[in-house]
Amino acid sequence: MAQQRENENDQKTFACSLTVLATMAMPATAIAQEKFTFALNWFPVGDHAAYWVALDKGYFSAIAASR
Repeated sequence: MAQQRENENDQKTFACSLTVLATMAMPATAIAQEKFTFALNWFPVGDHAAYWVALDKGYFSAIAASR
């Protein structure tokens, strides 16, 4: 009985490993980049501070230049 359980566990482990390897071997599809408009709420409030700081420091232009 214990030997049968061990064989079943080995088979499950092998099946899971094979599934993971097969998934990793699949080619990834690229998605075309689209231009979009980033819109915040109507009122500039503290929640948006990170976006304004990033814009001021040029982070968004650095990302756009790298593409």
